[in-house]
Amino acid sequence: MAKLLPFNQIPKSLESGFFKKICLINHIRSKFFTILLILFALLYCFYDVFILKKTLVNEEFVLHLKADIVFLVLSFFFTLFIYFNQVKSSQKLKTHHRYIHFVITIFVLLWSAFKSVIFVKFNEGNYNLAIICILITSIIYLFPFIMYSIQLLINLLFIITTNLVFQITITEIAKSIYMVILISVLAMIISRIMFYQQHKILTKEKEVLQFRKNHKTSSK
Repeated sequence: MAKLLPFNQIPKSLESGFFKKICLINHIRSKFFTILLILFALLYCFYDVFILKKTLVNEEFVLHLKADIVFLVLSFFFTLFIYFNQVKSSQKLKTHHRYIHFVITIFVLLWSAFKSVIFVKFNEGNYNLAIICILITSIIYLFPFIMYSIQLLINLLFIITTNLVFQITITEIAKSIYMVILISVLAMIISRIMFYQQHKILTKEKEVLQFRKNHKTSSK
């Protein structure tokens, strides 16, 4: 039976094929995920114009609207990119396929982090949107340990930096960001479970293929 490996260890005999496999899975999921991003971006833009504009001060409204317009434009770009770069086999994947999913995830995390910081700054809100996006991306995409760690680290640094730009004190940041850190740890655990579950599936597939090959050989 395939064993669950340490966080950053994949057998070299499986490494190349495994990473191509998860890249293909990420690419297939991106076709649906990017369309959902467009729908959510449109929803947020309408919400900004017809609701937030009436309830928020102008400065906060403009920040939300600008963030959501950028979200909408980039979501369209990512959708078109995924559509025009579709592949049916992991053997046809190219270098840019390996990085676009990383970029999409970072984009979603930073957008949600920025929106959350605005709510914290102007409305004494929380990081619920950032937390939701952290959990969603941990489930949708499969990334190696180091790559996913970089994403979470960039997100946390962005949140801290944005807070400082809005002149939120270190003490206030520490009081409000602890939940994001806890959820990031949880997301890492979820991501690792899903990543290595896929490793077990791939290993099982190879065992089955090898068994069939040996069976055919022995039959001859």
